[in-house]
Amino acid sequence: MWRIDPGSLRYAEELGRLLAELHAVPADEVAGTGLPVCSPEQVRQRWRRDLDTVCAELTVPEPARRRWLDWLADDGCRPRWSVLTHGELYPAHVLVDPDDRITGVLDWTTAEVGDPARDLAMQHALAPPAAFDRTLEVYRAAGGRVWPRLVEPRLVEPCARLWSTAPIGYALFALQTGDAAHRSAAQAGFDDLAPG
Repeated sequence: MWRIDPGSLRYAEELGRLLAELHAVPADEVAGTGLPVCSPEQVRQRWRRDLDTVCAELTVPEPARRRWLDWLADDGCRPRWSVLTHGELYPAHVLVDPDDRITGVLDWTTAEVGDPARDLAMQHALAPPAAFDRTLEVYRAAGGRVWPRLVEPRLVEPCARLWSTAPIGYALFALQTGDAAHRSAAQAGFDDLAPG
């Protein structure tokens, strides 16, 4: 359980600054660290492979699969550049002081050079619109690069569509672990997406 209020404007500002700084790290400096370095097209190809893998092993409702394929085909949902990302930046992975100032970030296991929306999607999902807007304002003011669909209208489309892929990530985890309980839970998540 975390004690960070995702709606805190102080936290939103801190997160915007942190993300601008993180996303400014040159990709060539990351290349020798062992972290994956993916171009926007490689990110898209990986999502396609992951979706194909999950669809081959589990029953994915056709409307959900179609939405994800449409998202993958939509160039406006992603920038034409990659940045260093944490990958799971949300309150459980952020340390703050009593004034909501960020003092540290935990769990870098999903870090890579890839889609900057990865680091904004959870804030978009968890924070009220005013706090998310403030995160994005500070991100831009601190040098964070944005693309048209990221800010017009807001980050709703790229972040919401990326957030909607969470069942794919969990299903991949379930398949990789081979754990029957996780596989069953992943299938139940897809079943919840089925119409009617």
